[in-house]
Amino acid sequence: MFLNEVLPPLVGKKFLLFLDSWKTQADLTKFRAAFPNQDSQLLIFPEGSTGYIQPQDLSLFRSRRYIHEKIEHYTQINRTEITITDRQYFINMHSVIHNQLSAPQCKDLIKSGFKQA
Repeated sequence: MFLNEVLPPLVGKKFLLFLDSWKTQADLTKFRAAFPNQDSQLLIFPEGSTGYIQPQDLSLFRSRRYIHEKIEHYTQINRTEITITDRQYFINMHSVIHNQLSAPQCKDLIKSGFKQA
C-alpha cells in the first residue's frame, strides 16, 4: 500500500529511499514493480544498525523510550494501581511523554539526531 499509493505522489522521477532491513519492506522486487521507469535507488540499512544510524532512533525515540521506562518504573515501585489494557492509561502515558518532549530543553532534539547520524 505504501509503495503503490502513498509514496508515488510524493516523489519525483529521481529519488533515494532509505529503508530498514525489515523483510517486508526491503523487498527489491516490490520496489522495482512500484517504480519501473524511474531513476530511483533503494538503500537498505543493515540488520541491527537501526538504533545507530536512523536519526530519530538516536534522539527523539530514544528519549521517548527513556521517559516511558521511567514512568513504568515509578508505577511499579509505588505500586500504583493501573490497568495496562485500559485505553486511558495509554492516552495519559503519551500525553505526559508529549508534554515532557515539548519542553524548551528538548527543542533541538530532532536536529541533534540528524547530526549524530
